[in-house]
Amino acid sequence: MRNIMAVLGLMGLLMLGVSCAIAQPPDEAPVIEQPVTAQPELARTPTDTIYAFVFRLNAMNLRECAALVDGAKFSARVAQIEQQFKQQGDQLLWMVDEPRVEMIDENRARASVQTTLLTLQNGTVRKDVTLDWLQLRRVGGAWKLVSTAVKADENVTGSSLQEVVRFLVATEQTWNDARAKTCQMNMKQLCLGMFQLAQDSDGKFGVKNLQALQQPNNQFANLPIFAQAVMPYVKSMQIFRCPADSDKGKDLTSYSFNENLEGVSQNQLMNPAEIVLIYEGKDGKLEFRHGGKTTIGFADGHVKLVSEAEAKKLLWKP
Repeated sequence: MRNIMAVLGLMGLLMLGVSCAIAQPPDEAPVIEQPVTAQPELARTPTDTIYAFVFRLNAMNLRECAALVDGAKFSARVAQIEQQFKQQGDQLLWMVDEPRVEMIDENRARASVQTTLLTLQNGTVRKDVTLDWLQLRRVGGAWKLVSTAVKADENVTGSSLQEVVRFLVATEQTWNDARAKTCQMNMKQLCLGMFQLAQDSDGKFGVKNLQALQQPNNQFANLPIFAQAVMPYVKSMQIFRCPADSDKGKDLTSYSFNENLEGVSQNQLMNPAEIVLIYEGKDGKLEFRHGGKTTIGFADGHVKLVSEAEAKKLLWKP
């Protein structure tokens, strides 16, 4: 799942909210999978397959990339990402040195290859170099790349070929898990922002009656009060948006402050680990966007996915 978050961040999507630049997520893609067929003339050897994969990746053709990966399907979601990927066509370039291929047997091989990703950012070129370890399998006379699990010590950056391979075979559950993880990361940052805000407000929680919000030059005046109050501390509108939130309304925030804590001192809370500080939803109504669960940030700063049954036991008042 980490590599899915990294690859999507690289492509400028809001999947994991790390390097995304857009404030509103794309429409939720329907889960429609189309079979893809390999092109044997492009994959007669493991080296052919690796070069063909890089060539098609640089051409922003994820459909033909998927044709070179065992078990990959060109889903509607990947098609949507391909379109956004193409918009960055002049900003991304993968290069590889000659692969070193070791035959395991007549139908399996592994290869090491140095991958260089050049990314144009704000007029400067960023260079990421990765030593890729790729697995390949002969399928119906053609060699295909094989997705492997993320190793515990692997540095996931979104720049390696193996990470793109994993991205192409990701299941819907993987996407859902990644969205839930991003939502929890957002919530953690918002809780930290609320604590910083409380420190600047004599140790009291609250988002109303802040002097900064009354200033005529308040640059966040078009945002909901909660976002206005916390934005100076988190400095990213993306954090206020859950990637699983499909609401297309003007209010781009997915989270809300528990107004029962307005003006309450942190020292007054006897059981902060049990009291809701920030919740996923609006106007006191929780949104269960993650397989029947919602993200809750508690007054001690910890974050948890909560089921509907567990939500009934949440404490909202100090």
